[in-house]
Amino acid sequence: RVIARLKEFMSDPENRGRVVFILMTNRPDKLDSDIKRPGRLDRKIPFFYAETAAERAAVIAAIFRRYAIPCTLSAEAIEEACAALEGYSNADLEAVALLAAEFAERAGVPLDAERLGQAIGDFMPPQETAMLRYMEMLAVSETSRRSLLPQRFRTLSAQDVQTRLAEFRRQINS
Repeated sequence: RVIARLKEFMSDPENRGRVVFILMTNRPDKLDSDIKRPGRLDRKIPFFYAETAAERAAVIAAIFRRYAIPCTLSAEAIEEACAALEGYSNADLEAVALLAAEFAERAGVPLDAERLGQAIGDFMPPQETAMLRYMEMLAVSETSRRSLLPQRFRTLSAQDVQTRLAEFRRQINS
């Protein structure tokens, strides 16, 4: 009954333009398709992992600032180190940054290239790559606009997306 009332409220034309609903999930396939239809959720914005070393470096630099971690690394040095972190989530990047800070604190020095390299070498990212690829393709399939997608997904046909989803689903279920 709660979901039925929510759907009713979301569909009420009186609320259009006056109430903003923000729903977040990494498994949109688990949501009732009726709640995801236009008129209830008009804009579906996908979020993806940082794709470039520069994007990952910006995340790590933000984490250093957030936690006020003393750091002697230049932006270029952080970016160079982040080249090895392809496929890392923001949570993974935060874990690497905090591990590097821990190594620096133990050594009694500001965070430097040696400590960041040590953290990158020591950190073990989650290995659920098939599930991550599946969730990424779900985000592609659910988006409401191609212009919201990274360039590498913009030209995929609906059939290409469905084929990839099916393949990733098979990998997960095997």
